[in-house]
Amino acid sequence: MVNVKPLGIFASCLLLVALIFGAFGCDKEATTQKQPADPTAKVKKSASAGEVTLVLSETDRQYLIGVARKALETWTREQKSYQPKDVPAHLQAMRVNRVFATLYKEGEWRGCVSAKGKSIVPATVQSVINTCRDRRFKDPQPDELDRFRVELSYLQPKELIESKDPATIGTELEPGVHGIILDHKSGKRAFFLPYVFVKKQRTTVTWLERIAKKAGLPKNAWLSPEASLYRYNTINFIEDVPNGRAVDLYRYKVELDQVEAGSVEAAIERSVAWFAARKQENGLLLSGYTTDHKPMRTGDPRLQLMAAMALGYQAESAKNPALGNDVRHLLDALKEYVVPGENVAPVWADNDGEDLEGTLIAAELFTLSGAPKDRQPRVKALGEALRDMLKEVKSLPENGELLRDLPNYAVFTLANLAAFTKDDDDKAFALRFYSKNWKPGRAWSLAAASAIALLSEQRPHIEAVRKEAEALMATQYTTATAPYRDYIGAFKSPHPPVTVEVALRLRGMALALFVLDAARQPALLKSMALATRWLLEQQFTEISAFYFHSYKDAVGAFKRDILVNTTRLDDTAAALLALTEIHKRVGPRLDATFAAMTEELKK
Repeated sequence: MVNVKPLGIFASCLLLVALIFGAFGCDKEATTQKQPADPTAKVKKSASAGEVTLVLSETDRQYLIGVARKALETWTREQKSYQPKDVPAHLQAMRVNRVFATLYKEGEWRGCVSAKGKSIVPATVQSVINTCRDRRFKDPQPDELDRFRVELSYLQPKELIESKDPATIGTELEPGVHGIILDHKSGKRAFFLPYVFVKKQRTTVTWLERIAKKAGLPKNAWLSPEASLYRYNTINFIEDVPNGRAVDLYRYKVELDQVEAGSVEAAIERSVAWFAARKQENGLLLSGYTTDHKPMRTGDPRLQLMAAMALGYQAESAKNPALGNDVRHLLDALKEYVVPGENVAPVWADNDGEDLEGTLIAAELFTLSGAPKDRQPRVKALGEALRDMLKEVKSLPENGELLRDLPNYAVFTLANLAAFTKDDDDKAFALRFYSKNWKPGRAWSLAAASAIALLSEQRPHIEAVRKEAEALMATQYTTATAPYRDYIGAFKSPHPPVTVEVALRLRGMALALFVLDAARQPALLKSMALATRWLLEQQFTEISAFYFHSYKDAVGAFKRDILVNTTRLDDTAAALLALTEIHKRVGPRLDATFAAMTEELKK
């Protein structure tokens, strides 16, 4: 009997405890300059007099971050307010609504307080001084100034949310885009900057209760007619290094204006290095991080096999014997989880017998990579094991314990296995299985159809690839007017896109490129470029990981999604497999597409 447990082996990780502490303890969390996701939201511009819409040039940002640094140094060393000279005339006249300064000491949050003023420069200075005096922390000391970074957040005009219905409010507040203000007639007020409000972390009601308590009011005070709720955007930037230049702040993702030459290769190198750093004494890899960024336990060995698969494919593609040796060591560490079957077929054992999902993952590993020992006999044994297992199954479950779309993944794996063995029986079985079990519009659909078309070269199968590719491209976010502009390049789904699902579809596109005729390839290349760009934005880099010291060891991993900053082996393994596929099969062909796409996105 085949046993595949329901999907959901791991719950999605949320935000760091340290991050949440900062969010709840102050008026601050990191923001980005994004447009509201839903322009039809039922809000109206505040009637408050004197609010202005700020527009800051790159030169303005560099000047203001320099003022903030001088304000920090002057106050810390002399307990005096910095008085900048030669302030540009347009900044002297520029008014400001409110500015928050935030300090980070070696990446750790160390205070956040705001200031108001008639002019942007003195308000910036005062916000830094206020933050230096934040009562929750020890004041910065002169001998540690080179360990601090300064961040500035300038509030744009607030917009009144007229509804008191949590469901309606939830549609008018987009995480990471909108901050929240609660203003009470008693004079009490509280702020949450964007990214404090994260839908996946709390319900809308919970956040409204928290901001009410933060203002010193009863938790249900937001419901009172005397309380007004507003949303707002910010302009937000930070020193890239202590006393450095200003860079736009994206705590959760780095938005790429363009994909530079070598970006895919660099992402692959970072991924491989991250895997190397995950190795434990027992040879297995850490599976990722918990909500407070502590290492997760090793977890399901299928995750380990997925990592071995990605590393093995990269070792094969790059002709890297050292990496291949690392894969063999990882597989040796998995011996305690594997029950050798006949002809050394790695069939996973559980309480109820064979595990189809694990065997499929193992089969893909051995067909993709030459790193494992005894490759030929293992592939042969895997093929026999899979045929025996699949013959007993009347209907495959939709999802495995780790993988979505198990039927199409089985088609994909069987086709690759038959292509590797060049055995007529393996080929015939793969084609029969495809005819009975392949389903369109799923995570693995395009990859499975492409693998079958490459195996058979039959016109009906090629036509299935064309239809599936066109359907997939039609679901892709392609312009800045999409409901979620952060998702450009990803694919529409009932939930926010996650790295592993985009990577699966991207692998399918890379395979389909070799099935479709030349006339259809440019459109597919453009979609591949968009998806690759989105995938690269999901990788932790020095820019996206320096805000908290504990994120340093995340560099190279891929984020679970764009709002919840967590890492798992399956995300990074899937991304590495996709990038390796692209680099191997497409390589330089994407360069011109990236350049054209960059110009189009700028418009």
